[in-house]
Amino acid sequence: MPLMHFRFIGTSVHLDVPRKRMSVVENLVTIVDYQHTCYSTINAKSTLSLHDGTKIPALGLGTWKAEPSIVKEAVATAIEVDCAAIYGNERAVGEGISEGLKRAGISREDLFVTSKLWNTEHSSERILPACEQSIHDLGVKYLDLYLMHWPIAFKPGTRDVDDEIEVWETWEAMQMLKHEELVKSLGVSNFTRDQLQTLLEETDDKPSVNQVELHPYLPQPELAAFARENSIHLSAYSPLGTGVNSRETLPVLIEDPFIYTIARKHEKTPAQILIRWSIQSGFSSLPKSVTPQRIKENAQVFDFELDAEDMATIARLNTGNKFVTPDWKRTDGLTRSESEAQTEFVPYGQQ
Repeated sequence: MPLMHFRFIGTSVHLDVPRKRMSVVENLVTIVDYQHTCYSTINAKSTLSLHDGTKIPALGLGTWKAEPSIVKEAVATAIEVDCAAIYGNERAVGEGISEGLKRAGISREDLFVTSKLWNTEHSSERILPACEQSIHDLGVKYLDLYLMHWPIAFKPGTRDVDDEIEVWETWEAMQMLKHEELVKSLGVSNFTRDQLQTLLEETDDKPSVNQVELHPYLPQPELAAFARENSIHLSAYSPLGTGVNSRETLPVLIEDPFIYTIARKHEKTPAQILIRWSIQSGFSSLPKSVTPQRIKENAQVFDFELDAEDMATIARLNTGNKFVTPDWKRTDGLTRSESEAQTEFVPYGQQ
Protein backbone atom coordinates (compact mmCIF):
# COMPACT_ATOMS: atom_id res chain seq x y z
CA MET A 1 0.00 0.00 0.00
CA PRO A 2 1.57 3.33 -1.01
CA LEU A 3 2.10 5.92 1.70
CA MET A 4 -0.22 8.84 1.28
CA HIS A 5 -0.05 12.38 2.55
CA PHE A 6 -2.71 15.02 2.09
CA ARG A 7 -1.64 18.59 2.30
CA PHE A 8 -3.50 21.77 1.57
CA ILE A 9 -2.97 25.39 2.47
CA GLY A 10 -6.10 26.46 4.14
CA THR A 11 -7.49 22.96 4.28
CA SER A 12 -5.43 19.90 4.03
CA VAL A 13 -4.55 16.39 4.86
CA HIS A 14 -1.00 16.76 5.99
CA LEU A 15 -3.35 18.93 7.91
CA ASP A 16 -1.91 22.13 9.09
CA VAL A 17 -4.95 23.86 10.44
CA PRO A 18 -5.13 27.05 12.50
CA ARG A 19 -8.10 27.10 14.87
CA LYS A 20 -10.41 29.16 12.69
CA ARG A 21 -9.46 28.46 9.14
CA MET A 22 -7.35 25.91 7.41
CA SER A 23 -3.92 26.34 6.01
CA VAL A 24 -2.03 23.57 4.35
CA VAL A 25 1.14 22.12 5.72
CA GLU A 26 3.88 20.45 3.74
CA ASN A 27 4.32 17.00 2.26
CA LEU A 28 6.62 15.50 -0.31
CA VAL A 29 4.84 13.16 -2.59
CA THR A 30 4.64 12.07 -6.16
CA ILE A 31 1.16 11.54 -7.54
CA VAL A 32 1.10 8.49 -9.75
CA ASP A 33 -2.58 8.41 -10.67
CA TYR A 34 -3.81 11.17 -12.95
CA GLN A 35 -7.36 10.64 -11.86
CA HIS A 36 -8.69 11.98 -8.57
CA THR A 37 -7.12 9.10 -6.67
CA CYS A 38 -4.71 10.13 -3.94
CA TYR A 39 -1.83 7.75 -4.37
CA SER A 40 1.70 8.82 -3.63
CA THR A 41 5.12 7.30 -3.94
CA ILE A 42 7.37 8.27 -1.08
CA ASN A 43 11.12 7.87 -1.23
CA ALA A 44 14.17 9.32 0.50
CA LYS A 45 13.99 12.44 -1.67
CA SER A 46 10.35 13.18 -0.94
CA THR A 47 10.38 13.26 2.86
CA LEU A 48 12.33 15.26 5.38
CA SER A 49 13.21 14.35 8.97
CA LEU A 50 12.25 16.51 11.93
CA HIS A 51 14.43 16.57 15.04
CA ASP A 52 11.89 14.45 16.94
CA GLY A 53 12.18 11.66 14.37
CA THR A 54 8.97 12.43 12.50
CA LYS A 55 9.09 12.23 8.70
CA ILE A 56 7.36 15.11 6.95
CA PRO A 57 6.59 15.22 3.21
CA ALA A 58 8.62 17.79 1.31
CA LEU A 59 5.65 18.86 -0.79
CA GLY A 60 2.11 19.72 0.23
CA LEU A 61 -1.02 21.53 -0.86
CA GLY A 62 -2.05 24.87 0.62
CA THR A 63 -5.72 25.56 1.27
CA TRP A 64 -5.68 29.07 2.66
CA LYS A 65 -8.67 31.07 1.34
CA ALA A 66 -9.94 28.02 -0.52
CA GLU A 67 -13.74 28.02 -0.58
CA PRO A 68 -15.33 25.08 1.30
CA SER A 69 -17.46 24.34 -1.76
CA ILE A 70 -14.38 23.49 -3.86
CA VAL A 71 -11.72 22.55 -1.33
CA LYS A 72 -13.19 19.11 -0.66
CA GLU A 73 -12.35 17.89 -4.16
CA ALA A 74 -8.94 19.54 -4.05
CA VAL A 75 -8.08 17.75 -0.81
CA ALA A 76 -9.32 14.45 -2.14
CA THR A 77 -6.96 14.87 -5.08
CA ALA A 78 -3.92 15.99 -3.14
CA ILE A 79 -1.26 14.06 -1.32
CA GLU A 80 -0.62 16.10 1.77
CA VAL A 81 -2.77 18.82 3.29
CA ASP A 82 -1.89 21.81 5.46
CA CYS A 83 -4.81 23.32 7.36
CA ALA A 84 -5.65 25.98 9.91
CA ALA A 85 -8.72 26.66 11.99
CA ILE A 86 -8.78 30.33 10.97
CA TYR A 87 -9.33 29.33 7.34
CA GLY A 88 -12.89 28.33 8.13
CA ASN A 89 -12.88 25.26 5.89
CA GLU A 90 -11.72 22.40 8.12
CA ARG A 91 -14.98 20.50 7.88
CA ALA A 92 -14.81 20.58 4.09
CA VAL A 93 -11.18 19.52 4.33
CA GLY A 94 -12.19 16.66 6.57
CA GLU A 95 -14.74 15.55 3.99
CA GLY A 96 -12.01 15.68 1.37
CA ILE A 97 -9.73 13.56 3.55
CA SER A 98 -12.43 10.96 4.03
CA GLU A 99 -13.17 10.87 0.30
CA GLY A 100 -9.47 10.72 -0.58
CA LEU A 101 -8.86 7.78 1.75
CA LYS A 102 -11.71 5.87 0.15
CA ARG A 103 -10.49 6.58 -3.38
CA ALA A 104 -6.93 5.57 -2.60
CA GLY A 105 -7.85 2.61 -0.44
CA ILE A 106 -5.55 3.65 2.38
CA SER A 107 -5.86 4.35 6.10
CA ARG A 108 -5.47 7.44 8.29
CA GLU A 109 -2.03 6.20 9.36
CA ASP A 110 -0.85 6.75 5.78
CA LEU A 111 -1.62 10.46 6.02
CA PHE A 112 0.27 13.38 7.51
CA VAL A 113 -2.20 15.94 8.85
CA THR A 114 -1.27 19.38 10.18
CA SER A 115 -3.39 22.11 11.74
CA LYS A 116 -2.79 25.39 13.58
CA LEU A 117 -3.72 27.11 16.81
CA TRP A 118 -5.31 30.49 16.13
CA ASN A 119 -4.30 33.66 18.00
CA THR A 120 -7.47 33.87 20.11
CA GLU A 121 -6.78 30.44 21.63
CA HIS A 122 -3.39 31.14 23.24
CA SER A 123 -4.47 30.99 26.88
CA SER A 124 -3.72 27.66 28.52
CA GLU A 125 -7.39 26.79 29.10
CA ARG A 126 -8.32 27.33 25.43
CA ILE A 127 -5.55 25.32 23.75
CA LEU A 128 -6.93 21.83 24.36
CA PRO A 129 -10.52 22.64 23.24
CA ALA A 130 -9.16 24.40 20.13
CA CYS A 131 -7.07 21.40 19.12
CA GLU A 132 -9.91 18.98 19.84
CA GLN A 133 -12.26 21.08 17.68
CA SER A 134 -9.86 20.96 14.73
CA ILE A 135 -9.46 17.21 15.13
CA HIS A 136 -13.24 16.82 15.22
CA ASP A 137 -13.84 19.04 12.20
CA LEU A 138 -11.17 17.24 10.21
CA GLY A 139 -12.67 13.88 11.06
CA VAL A 140 -9.42 12.39 12.39
CA LYS A 141 -8.33 11.07 15.78
CA TYR A 142 -5.01 12.88 16.00
CA LEU A 143 -2.81 15.40 14.18
CA ASP A 144 0.66 14.63 12.91
CA LEU A 145 1.69 18.25 13.39
CA TYR A 146 0.12 21.17 15.26
CA LEU A 147 1.49 24.70 14.91
CA MET A 148 1.12 27.95 16.80
CA HIS A 149 -0.13 30.03 13.86
CA TRP A 150 1.41 33.37 14.89
CA PRO A 151 3.69 34.56 17.70
CA ILE A 152 0.95 36.82 18.99
CA ALA A 153 -2.12 36.41 21.19
CA PHE A 154 -5.52 38.01 20.59
CA LYS A 155 -8.20 38.66 23.11
CA PRO A 156 -10.92 36.01 22.55
CA GLY A 157 -13.41 36.98 19.89
CA THR A 158 -11.33 39.95 18.68
CA ARG A 159 -8.25 40.84 16.68
CA ASP A 160 -6.88 42.97 19.50
CA VAL A 161 -3.46 42.00 20.82
CA ASP A 162 -3.46 40.48 24.31
CA ASP A 163 -0.23 41.57 26.01
CA GLU A 164 -0.99 39.47 29.08
CA ILE A 165 -0.14 36.20 27.36
CA GLU A 166 3.50 35.44 26.56
CA VAL A 167 4.30 33.37 23.49
CA TRP A 168 6.55 31.04 25.46
CA GLU A 169 3.73 30.38 27.94
CA THR A 170 1.44 29.31 25.10
CA TRP A 171 4.20 27.11 23.71
CA GLU A 172 4.76 25.38 27.04
CA ALA A 173 1.02 24.82 27.45
CA MET A 174 0.82 23.25 23.99
CA GLN A 175 3.11 20.43 25.13
CA MET A 176 0.18 18.81 26.92
CA LEU A 177 -1.28 17.96 23.52
CA LYS A 178 1.53 15.46 22.98
CA HIS A 179 0.98 13.96 26.41
CA GLU A 180 -2.72 13.59 25.58
CA GLU A 181 -1.66 11.86 22.33
CA LEU A 182 -3.66 14.34 20.27
CA VAL A 183 -0.63 15.41 18.24
CA LYS A 184 2.64 13.74 17.30
CA SER A 185 4.76 16.82 16.65
CA LEU A 186 4.51 20.47 17.64
CA GLY A 187 5.81 23.54 15.87
CA VAL A 188 5.31 27.23 15.25
CA SER A 189 4.55 29.49 12.31
CA ASN A 190 5.59 33.00 11.31
CA PHE A 191 8.36 33.19 13.91
CA THR A 192 11.40 35.38 13.25
CA ARG A 193 14.93 34.39 14.18
CA ASP A 194 14.79 36.52 17.32
CA GLN A 195 11.43 35.08 18.33
CA LEU A 196 12.77 31.55 17.92
CA GLN A 197 15.82 32.48 19.98
CA THR A 198 13.62 33.78 22.78
CA LEU A 199 11.50 30.63 22.69
CA LEU A 200 14.60 28.44 22.99
CA GLU A 201 15.89 30.51 25.89
CA GLU A 202 12.60 30.48 27.82
CA THR A 203 11.58 26.84 27.37
CA ASP A 204 13.09 23.36 27.18
CA ASP A 205 10.94 22.20 24.26
CA LYS A 206 12.25 22.96 20.80
CA PRO A 207 9.69 23.37 17.96
CA SER A 208 10.00 20.80 15.20
CA VAL A 209 8.82 23.17 12.48
CA ASN A 210 8.59 26.89 11.75
CA GLN A 211 6.24 27.57 8.84
CA VAL A 212 6.97 30.94 7.23
CA GLU A 213 6.73 32.79 3.94
CA LEU A 214 9.69 31.62 1.86
CA HIS A 215 10.41 32.08 -1.85
CA PRO A 216 13.22 33.52 -4.03
CA TYR A 217 12.09 37.09 -3.36
CA LEU A 218 12.10 36.39 0.40
CA PRO A 219 14.60 33.56 1.14
CA GLN A 220 15.21 34.76 4.72
CA PRO A 221 18.85 33.53 4.85
CA GLU A 222 19.49 34.51 8.48
CA LEU A 223 16.36 32.76 9.68
CA ALA A 224 17.22 29.70 7.57
CA ALA A 225 20.76 29.56 9.00
CA PHE A 226 19.47 29.84 12.57
CA ALA A 227 16.88 27.13 11.96
CA ARG A 228 19.52 24.77 10.54
CA GLU A 229 21.85 25.39 13.48
CA ASN A 230 19.05 24.50 15.89
CA SER A 231 17.52 21.61 13.91
CA ILE A 232 14.24 23.43 13.33
CA HIS A 233 12.68 22.59 9.98
CA LEU A 234 11.41 25.45 7.84
CA SER A 235 8.24 24.93 5.86
CA ALA A 236 7.55 27.39 3.04
CA TYR A 237 4.11 28.85 2.52
CA SER A 238 3.40 31.06 -0.50
CA PRO A 239 6.35 29.40 -2.29
CA LEU A 240 5.04 30.78 -5.58
CA GLY A 241 5.08 34.32 -4.22
CA THR A 242 1.35 34.89 -3.92
CA GLY A 243 -0.88 35.99 -1.09
CA VAL A 244 -4.35 37.41 -0.56
CA ASN A 245 -2.92 40.53 1.06
CA SER A 246 -0.30 41.16 -1.65
CA ARG A 247 0.20 44.77 -2.54
CA GLU A 248 -0.64 45.55 -6.15
CA THR A 249 2.75 47.17 -6.64
CA LEU A 250 4.66 43.95 -5.98
CA PRO A 251 6.08 42.00 -8.93
CA VAL A 252 4.63 38.62 -9.82
CA LEU A 253 7.26 36.04 -8.89
CA ILE A 254 5.86 33.28 -11.07
CA GLU A 255 6.26 35.63 -14.08
CA ASP A 256 9.84 36.62 -13.24
CA PRO A 257 11.90 36.41 -16.48
CA PHE A 258 14.78 34.61 -14.76
CA ILE A 259 12.43 31.96 -13.37
CA TYR A 260 10.80 31.65 -16.78
CA THR A 261 14.19 31.13 -18.46
CA ILE A 262 15.15 28.39 -16.02
CA ALA A 263 11.76 26.76 -16.56
CA ARG A 264 12.30 26.63 -20.32
CA LYS A 265 15.76 25.17 -19.78
CA HIS A 266 14.36 22.24 -17.78
CA GLU A 267 11.10 21.99 -19.76
CA LYS A 268 9.16 22.66 -16.57
CA THR A 269 6.64 25.25 -15.45
CA PRO A 270 7.73 28.32 -13.43
CA ALA A 271 5.73 26.93 -10.50
CA GLN A 272 7.67 23.67 -10.64
CA ILE A 273 10.95 25.62 -10.62
CA LEU A 274 9.90 27.58 -7.54
CA ILE A 275 8.77 24.45 -5.72
CA ARG A 276 11.99 22.67 -6.66
CA TRP A 277 14.00 25.62 -5.33
CA SER A 278 12.24 25.28 -1.96
CA ILE A 279 12.99 21.58 -1.75
CA GLN A 280 16.64 21.92 -2.78
CA SER A 281 17.01 24.69 -0.20
CA GLY A 282 15.94 22.20 2.47
CA PHE A 283 12.41 23.54 2.96
CA SER A 284 9.16 21.67 2.62
CA SER A 285 6.92 23.49 0.15
CA LEU A 286 3.21 24.31 0.41
CA PRO A 287 1.88 25.64 -2.91
CA LYS A 288 -1.82 26.44 -2.99
CA SER A 289 -4.19 25.15 -5.63
CA VAL A 290 -7.76 23.88 -5.87
CA THR A 291 -7.34 22.58 -9.42
CA PRO A 292 -6.72 18.79 -9.55
CA GLN A 293 -4.54 19.00 -12.65
CA ARG A 294 -2.44 21.81 -11.15
CA ILE A 295 -2.04 19.88 -7.91
CA LYS A 296 -0.69 16.91 -9.85
CA GLU A 297 1.54 19.14 -11.94
CA ASN A 298 3.01 20.77 -8.85
CA ALA A 299 3.97 17.33 -7.56
CA GLN A 300 6.12 16.57 -10.61
CA VAL A 301 9.27 18.09 -9.16
CA PHE A 302 11.29 15.02 -8.19
CA ASP A 303 12.48 14.03 -11.65
CA PHE A 304 14.95 16.91 -12.09
CA GLU A 305 17.35 19.13 -10.15
CA LEU A 306 18.35 22.75 -10.41
CA ASP A 307 22.07 23.05 -11.12
CA ALA A 308 24.53 25.40 -9.42
CA GLU A 309 24.02 28.06 -12.08
CA ASP A 310 20.24 27.93 -11.59
CA MET A 311 20.55 28.25 -7.83
CA ALA A 312 23.00 31.14 -8.15
CA THR A 313 20.65 32.97 -10.52
CA ILE A 314 17.72 32.48 -8.16
CA ALA A 315 19.81 33.64 -5.19
CA ARG A 316 20.19 37.02 -6.87
CA LEU A 317 16.41 37.53 -6.91
CA ASN A 318 16.24 38.30 -3.18
CA THR A 319 14.36 41.60 -2.93
CA GLY A 320 12.83 41.16 0.51
CA ASN A 321 9.33 41.39 -0.97
CA LYS A 322 6.62 39.97 1.30
CA PHE A 323 3.34 38.86 -0.22
CA VAL A 324 1.47 37.99 2.98
CA THR A 325 0.93 40.67 5.63
CA PRO A 326 -1.27 40.56 8.73
CA ASP A 327 -3.97 43.21 9.05
CA TRP A 328 -4.82 43.04 12.73
CA LYS A 329 -4.60 46.00 15.06
CA ARG A 330 -1.93 46.51 17.68
CA THR A 331 -2.75 47.42 21.28
CA ASP A 332 -1.57 50.97 20.59
CA GLY A 333 -4.33 51.35 18.00
CA LEU A 334 -1.95 51.42 15.04
CA THR A 335 -2.32 49.14 12.05
CA ARG A 336 0.71 47.37 10.65
CA SER A 337 1.09 49.93 7.85
CA GLU A 338 1.14 52.71 10.44
CA SER A 339 3.77 51.03 12.57
CA GLU A 340 6.00 49.42 9.95
CA ALA A 341 9.16 49.86 11.97
CA GLN A 342 7.67 48.54 15.21
CA THR A 343 7.79 44.82 14.63
CA GLU A 344 7.78 43.28 18.09
CA PHE A 345 4.27 41.94 17.44
CA VAL A 346 4.41 41.46 13.70
CA PRO A 347 7.00 38.99 12.36
CA TYR A 348 7.96 40.96 9.29
CA GLY A 349 10.94 43.17 8.77
CA GLN A 350 13.07 40.80 10.86
CA GLN A 351 14.95 37.66 10.12
